[in-house]
Amino acid sequence: MEKIALPENYEVNKPTYNTADWNKTDYADGDIYMTTLPPQNKGETLADNPDNWTECLFHFAEQKRKIVSTPGFPSPVVRPPQVRHRVGPSRFGTGVFATRNIQMGQLILSERPLLICPVSVPIQIPQLPEGLRDSDFTFEQYTQARINDYEELLKVCVNRMEPENKEAFFKLHNSHTDDGSGPIFGRIRTNGIGILSDTSAEQKAAGNYGCTGIFNVVSYLNHSCTPNVTYKFSLDSISIQVRATRNIKKGEELFMSYCNIDDPTSVRQKQLRSYDFQCTCRVCNDPTTDALLERIQINTSLDKCDPSQSYMAHAEQWLAQIEALGWEQLKEYGSYLSMAMVAAMGIKDSAKHRRYQDMHEAWTEGMYGEPIKMRLFAPGLSSPMDLKSMLDALPRK
Repeated sequence: MEKIALPENYEVNKPTYNTADWNKTDYADGDIYMTTLPPQNKGETLADNPDNWTECLFHFAEQKRKIVSTPGFPSPVVRPPQVRHRVGPSRFGTGVFATRNIQMGQLILSERPLLICPVSVPIQIPQLPEGLRDSDFTFEQYTQARINDYEELLKVCVNRMEPENKEAFFKLHNSHTDDGSGPIFGRIRTNGIGILSDTSAEQKAAGNYGCTGIFNVVSYLNHSCTPNVTYKFSLDSISIQVRATRNIKKGEELFMSYCNIDDPTSVRQKQLRSYDFQCTCRVCNDPTTDALLERIQINTSLDKCDPSQSYMAHAEQWLAQIEALGWEQLKEYGSYLSMAMVAAMGIKDSAKHRRYQDMHEAWTEGMYGEPIKMRLFAPGLSSPMDLKSMLDALPRK
C-alpha cells in the first residue's frame, strides 16, 4: 500500500495529550497521557541508572494501572550473571547471537522497552480541523489521516527519550517506508512486541487492544518457526526477559517466533505477511512437517499411560523427533518429557527419571520464566490423568 493523498485543505493536527506523574492512574479512559516509567529523578542519566527508563504513551488508564499497581513495582531489572549475547550482522540483516554456551532455561538478557504505546492507533485520532468532516474522506484517506496525526503524537513521545535511547530507536529497521506509516510508526510496526495484551472484551470493545513495546536489543531478534528463545514481560520491573528453550551453542543466532509455531505452515505464513517476508526455515520448506506436527500432537495422550519400557521408548522416540527439528517450544515437548518421567518411575530407572525431571524443570523455566518442579508422588498429582490436567493448564506459546 502506498501513501494516500489527502484533501487539499487537510493539515496534520497539533498533538493533544496530557502528562502525568508516574503513579497517577485516575484519569478517564480515552484521555491520552505520556509518562516516564519508572520515575526519573531530575538530572539522572543512563550512567546513574543502567536499568533505563521507558517512555510511555497510554490512552487507557487501565494500561498504566496494570504496571504501577503490580506488587514490587518498580523492581530492578533481573540480569544474567554474565553477558550472554551480542548484536551483529546476520543473513537476515541484523541479529542477536550467543556469546557463550547457554543451557535450556537460562536467562540470556533482560531490558526495559525504549517505548510503550498502544497496539493500534488511538480511537481519538484524528481530530479533524474545522471545515472538514468524516464524509470528506474516503476510508483510505481517513486511515492515512489517522496515521499522520498519530505520527505527530509519537514524535513528541520519542523526543522525551534520553539521547542514547532516541538514537537506538532510530537505528532499528523500518520495513514500512512506502505505506505512509512515517518513520516512528513504521519502526513500531516493524519491531513492536506485544505486552499488556490480556485486555477484557469490554476494554477491547472500547478500543483498548493492549500495548506494544519497542526494545533496544530484543527488537533485533529474528524469526524462525523453530525458535530457540522465548520471552516473558515482567510488570514489576517493566522489563522483558529472554530465555533459552533448548541448549544453544556459542556463536548461534538467537531466534524467537513471530507466529504460533503449532499452526500449519500455510497459517504461519499468513501470520507472517505483515512482517513483509516469507519464512524459509527448515519446517516451512519441508512439506512433510504439517503431517508430522499432527502426529506429535496426537501421540501425547496420557489417557493410556503404561509406565513400561515400551512407553519409555514411545516418549523418547518423539522427543528425538522434536529435538531434531528444533521444535522444543511445542507444548507437546513438555508432555513427552513428563511421559518419560512417568515411564522411568515405572521401570525404576532413577537415572532417567532424574534426567527427564531436570530437563522438564529447565524447559518450563525457559518457556514460562520459572521452573515447574513436578514431583509425581506429590499430593494432588498421583495419577497420569492428574499430570495430564496440569499440562493442559499450561499457557499456550
